[in-house]
Amino acid sequence: MKNVIVAPLVTRDITAVRSGPGESWKVVTKIPPGQKVVSSGCQKGWMTSWCKVAYEGKSGYVDRNYLKRKGAVFAR
Repeated sequence: MKNVIVAPLVTRDITAVRSGPGESWKVVTKIPPGQKVVSSGCQKGWMTSWCKVAYEGKSGYVDRNYLKRKGAVFAR
């Protein structure tokens, strides 16, 4: 069995962290581009996908389109 290393999630651009999974939720904080975030999972909705993240002691939801795997061979 081979070891698998999962590339960390980083922000693609300035990213709004919201208090809930959707554009209508309040912005908790903003994350600069290229910053590593910890995600506890993503949920898909109609034409959207939101990930629960933690960054510098704050947590909330980020649109999945603003995240990428740093150094991943296959990037989304």
